[in-house]
Amino acid sequence: MQHRIILPGATTLTRLISEVREKATLRLWNKLALIPSAEQRSQLEMLLGPTDCSRLSLLESLKKGPVTISGPAFNEAIERWKTLNDFGLHAENLSTLPAVRLKNLARYAGMTSVFNIAGMSPQKRMAVLVAFVLAWETLALDDALDVLDAMLAVIIRDARKIGQKNGSAR
Repeated sequence: MQHRIILPGATTLTRLISEVREKATLRLWNKLALIPSAEQRSQLEMLLGPTDCSRLSLLESLKKGPVTISGPAFNEAIERWKTLNDFGLHAENLSTLPAVRLKNLARYAGMTSVFNIAGMSPQKRMAVLVAFVLAWETLALDDALDVLDAMLAVIIRDARKIGQKNGSAR
């Protein structure tokens, strides 16, 4: 006995998939936008404005990681992490959110301009800023640890050279 099933056409299926994806995206934005408190929201909005000593916005300056291996670079990396950590957004209850979509949203925030983010709807803008802070806080700490690791490697190498020179001089 044969059963035949009539499937929708490609256009109908494409439209259905895009509607489902759109609803999932809106749910993600809504969940992310509800994470921060009112005070945290105002702090996040300040990411889009210029800083006191620079023409760059705080968001643009937080995107830039360390480029050299030095004590000042390590201090800047730690300050960058502390700035992101001070928002108080922590990834403790994000298990219900799809990690890949959260990472992609944070990556988008890291690539797009502040003007694009500022022009978004309030809910999407807040979701993008929350995703940015959550993801880049971890990246900033990783950057600081990488700089520290490289600095320690240089110090250890130099100490070994000095030890070998002193050992051969005796």
